[in-house]
Amino acid sequence: MGHLTSGKADFQHLIPLIDRLNQYPVGLVDSPKLREILSLLFSEEEADLAAHFPLHEATIGELEERTGLPRDRLRTLLESMADKGLVMDLPFRGETYYLLMPGVIGFFEFTFMKNRTDLPLDRVARLMSEYFRERPQEGQAREFFGTRTQMTRALVYDDAIPVSTRVVSYHNAREIIEAAGGGAASMCYCRHQREHEGKSC
Repeated sequence: MGHLTSGKADFQHLIPLIDRLNQYPVGLVDSPKLREILSLLFSEEEADLAAHFPLHEATIGELEERTGLPRDRLRTLLESMADKGLVMDLPFRGETYYLLMPGVIGFFEFTFMKNRTDLPLDRVARLMSEYFRERPQEGQAREFFGTRTQMTRALVYDDAIPVSTRVVSYHNAREIIEAAGGGAASMCYCRHQREHEGKSC
């Protein structure tokens, strides 16, 4: 893949990360805006670590072998990256497995899924909007939407959702929610992103 080189602020240290992220089914089309976004989300050390991730989950021991970083430093970096939504940490049978999130659908969305103070979210939101809209014929929009095969689709198991309509009172709605045993409601990432741009969804 060809990469951009335009001078001092071209973020050359991000090229291995971009190459690694492009191994996912939906890659990230290289551009100055992408590099600026990644430089805001990843420190140089985190970008280098992310570039060494396998395509599947890995233990801290496996990442230690791949990177040569000491385990304590790796743990600190991985915890920071998990807090940012860049990696997913998956505890299983006494071991934690780490998975590098793809850009789309992945850390681009997770960036806006929690209230953060460590990023200039208005700037990130603007850059992401511009990135998705730049060069429509060969840019990121084409990477995601440019195929006749849908990337995502909701499949409903018809028998699981009975066809019925009823209006319930607040009290009954509360009972239904409590009987469900749990759940969450949140603002979608796109609405949150647009809010940081001073726009609505």
